[in-house]
Amino acid sequence: MHELEAFCEEFAAIHKLYRERSVPAAMEALEAYQIRWPTDKPAEILMQRCRTVIDSPARPWSPRERLDFK
Repeated sequence: MHELEAFCEEFAAIHKLYRERSVPAAMEALEAYQIRWPTDKPAEILMQRCRTVIDSPARPWSPRERLDFK
């Protein structure tokens, strides 16, 4: 598999886990992904979202985020 394909497919699979609310599995996969691609900003953002879900179980979960910046 080409590197770019692997990069895209792995992140898509992780994002699917997150959207399915399999947050611990998404975090585990993100840790491995970030070893391979440590500078990927979307992975950093998704990891933070996962931590927020785990740290705030009473907060309503949504796969959508409201951005307060451009």
